[in-house]
Amino acid sequence: MNNDNLFALVGAGLAVLLAGVARGRRTRATDVGVGVLLGLALLTKAFAAMFVPWVVIAYLVGWRTTRARRPVVPMAVAGAVALAVGGWWWLANWVREGEPVTLPATGGGMR
Repeated sequence: MNNDNLFALVGAGLAVLLAGVARGRRTRATDVGVGVLLGLALLTKAFAAMFVPWVVIAYLVGWRTTRARRPVVPMAVAGAVALAVGGWWWLANWVREGEPVTLPATGGGMR
């Protein structure tokens, strides 16, 4: 059993929210939802780090589309929620191990 299915589900939910963000949806609930799903993805798999630039790009595209307000505050809300939900694990690893993600020992290579 692995966590790939959960990662795919959380990534799909994040994709739906970020499609709205890129089209200009600017609500606090959307920002919190993006943060929660990003945080859950970060708890699920290390590969979720690739979602961080995706979130930034979606907010920048949404800002360019609407020119309503700068995306700094919405991105900060999403980032703070993501840090509270799932980023704490990465920070704890960084403090404890000296790096955000530690790879398991391979036991001497392939056999």
